[in-house]
Amino acid sequence: MQIVVRNSSGDNVDTITVSDNLFDAPMNQALVHQVAVAHMANARQGTSSTKTRGMVSGGGAKPW
Repeated sequence: MQIVVRNSSGDNVDTITVSDNLFDAPMNQALVHQVAVAHMANARQGTSSTKTRGMVSGGGAKPW
């Protein structure tokens, strides 16, 4: 099977030959969904933060 390689502006740059076995497999929709969900979940990691006991201002006692 011949696949056209394009650059960022959409012009044909090259053609490569790949095995037909690469694209003959049936599509597993559940697997595609699982990969998409995992990719989006990994993009969110590290963006949330919570305050520790030392970061919280004020105590539990009434100040006056």
